[in-house]
Amino acid sequence: MGRSAGEAIPARASFRHDRSGTAFRVDGSAHEASRAGLTAKHDVTLRIGSGHVGSSFAVTIDGRFFQSPISRFSQRGTFDISPGFEPERHPDFDRPIRDECLLCHASRTEGAWTAIGCERCHGSGDEHRANPARSNVVNPARLAGPIRDSVCEQCHLAGVSRVLHPGKTFGDFRPGEALETVWTTFVGGGDFRVVSHSEQWAKSKCRTAGGESLGCATCHNPHPTASRPARGFDAVCRDCHQPHRAETGCTECHMQKRGAQDVHAVYTDHEIRRNPALPGATAGPLRPWRPAPPEFARRAEALARADVPALLKLAPSGDPEILAMAGSILLQRGRAGEALPLLRRAVEIREKDALAWFRLGVVEQALGIESYAERYEEAIRRDPLLFDAYAALAKARSADRAAYEAVLRRFLRHAPQNLTAREALRRR
Repeated sequence: MGRSAGEAIPARASFRHDRSGTAFRVDGSAHEASRAGLTAKHDVTLRIGSGHVGSSFAVTIDGRFFQSPISRFSQRGTFDISPGFEPERHPDFDRPIRDECLLCHASRTEGAWTAIGCERCHGSGDEHRANPARSNVVNPARLAGPIRDSVCEQCHLAGVSRVLHPGKTFGDFRPGEALETVWTTFVGGGDFRVVSHSEQWAKSKCRTAGGESLGCATCHNPHPTASRPARGFDAVCRDCHQPHRAETGCTECHMQKRGAQDVHAVYTDHEIRRNPALPGATAGPLRPWRPAPPEFARRAEALARADVPALLKLAPSGDPEILAMAGSILLQRGRAGEALPLLRRAVEIREKDALAWFRLGVVEQALGIESYAERYEEAIRRDPLLFDAYAALAKARSADRAAYEAVLRRFLRHAPQNLTAREALRRR
């Protein structure tokens, strides 16, 4: 975790993304994308990932972090297209990095993002620095099972979806409390993903037989040092098991590497299968990892399942997340008339939310309400880098070439190297 983020390591590499015809190049600490005679080049602001499996990279555009479409895959020793960019026909430096993602890789210290620090697992250190004592610092080893596991699960349990409780952000979790005080994680499905370790571990015979006395730190030493190195995993296995094949290690057979569904890399299967040749545990229906607090259970279930009838029953509460999801789903299903009052109410409650204004513009445009362009303008005012709002507004003004180009040029004042907007201008 102490190497989870940092400065870019200078390198030289190049590759081509055939689907989009984009040529990518790593030039020292700069990332470059070229397509159709246009080039965008950005200096890397932050390396994300320790590099053990790979690293992704952040660039800064108009003061905000965006993910580079270039990642390094250490297991292959190559640079390639970043996960999630593979199907795109216009890959660009335009994917904003949300705090939800960044918080699992970095910590904000005095306004700057650095590698994960001690407080991520041990809580605030202010009181401990003033008066060092065991009583004023969190030691996960002394916590009860679910509270202890929450420390690791804040990053190592992504599930199918994570539903924040009202008024919470992903940065609100503090070691020593249950994750469910901040958000509820829903699991289900059978995909093997990068951060599904906890789900696999819960299915293992070791965990089901050993119960909550066994946790992540049973096998993983979070503080290895030269004087106290981490024990080998096989040695941990032998605390409970007698090896039946001395010539191979336990993990070599029972914790094999598998390709992850969401990234070009292999990860250790934590299901600890007795017979690795047989299929793993079958996937179950979508369910909460641990129950949400009773007052939030119905809300969390409705949001996680995108259950429109349940969302509509909860809509009178004025919850902006409920309103936004219900309205967006109804719009996708061609029920714009029903979506309109929900999205209007969402904007009234969360008027600073650029996406709320953008969604309202989309539904009003679908219904032929002339004020839709004003909604896009408001979204842009709230977020000058919300390209979808510019694109929708430009398309709406496509009959007037000067007005169309003016919208795209406004965006390029904030993101002057954006390939997609520059290509659109050149096509006109």
